[in-house]
Amino acid sequence: GDPKVAAAEIRQARADLDKCDELAKKQKWAELSELVERGAASRFEPDILVILGSDAISAQDKKDIGTIRRYGVGADVMIMLGGLREELNAGASDEEAAAVNAAEVRKFIARSKASLDEVILILKS
Repeated sequence: GDPKVAAAEIRQARADLDKCDELAKKQKWAELSELVERGAASRFEPDILVILGSDAISAQDKKDIGTIRRYGVGADVMIMLGGLREELNAGASDEEAAAVNAAEVRKFIARSKASLDEVILILKS
């Protein structure tokens, strides 16, 4: 894969998380879930692996990002997005929306955004 395309997708994932915030405020869980499951955030792991496997960033930056196996901010993103998916799966349809813990969803969105911001900062350097 192309590291420039992967980096652009990661930036798109961050923009999608802003949309997730808006959807969470309106409690549109099905739409939010769709965006998380099928949007750019769903491709974070393959995208970050493309970048880590390229010479687009320094060895130190690769170490700082890390992977799910070797802890770093990349792992944080995957863990937070996983938590967000789990919370959303509690209310898989709008009929089950009462099962969604809105506060937890917003917490995972915020933490996913913060972790992604760190990754994007490293990618810019």
